[in-house]
Amino acid sequence: MDGGPLLVGGASRGGMVFSGLEMHSSAQVAYRLESYTGKLLTEVRLAHPLHSSSRLGHVRCKILTSTGDTLQVAQEFTLGRGMADEQLKIIEVELN
Repeated sequence: MDGGPLLVGGASRGGMVFSGLEMHSSAQVAYRLESYTGKLLTEVRLAHPLHSSSRLGHVRCKILTSTGDTLQVAQEFTLGRGMADEQLKIIEVELN
């Protein structure tokens, strides 16, 4: 990532991204959307395990927004690999 916006076709086409980011569970990503208002609509899911021995585990996720220097938790959730665990989460966050 180069620190620039994640856009397809430029902001004139709505700035929609139709593919995803693959990240390690301890990673962080941030986007500066200073003049953007609208909604962030995204899907967060666990990737399929590479080996049958790695089918367990959990990841804690936080979606943060900021106003000035203040961070607020917009959504917080856990995804896991157990039978009763949620492995997919649809996120919708208002951006003001």
